[in-house]
Amino acid sequence: MLLTRRNQTYYVRWQIPADIRTILNQGELIISLKTKDRALAVQRSVPYIQLISKIKAARAAYRMKELTVDSYEEILRSLWD
Repeated sequence: MLLTRRNQTYYVRWQIPADIRTILNQGELIISLKTKDRALAVQRSVPYIQLISKIKAARAAYRMKELTVDSYEEILRSLWD
């Protein structure tokens, strides 16, 4: 995940891993944090960091064979909604 700045406004940008793009129907997450202040941007990015961490944890569990394909996809879709 990257905290990027475009036109003086901060954004969260995360390149979605190729193996889950079809499940999430998206290749990249780009969210405007609607601020020019870096400290406020960092604060506003916390929910997105938590979301990405949960997706990564589910992905790791699936790779370790702790989740079935169906439960893995269900978890990803519920997190993404």
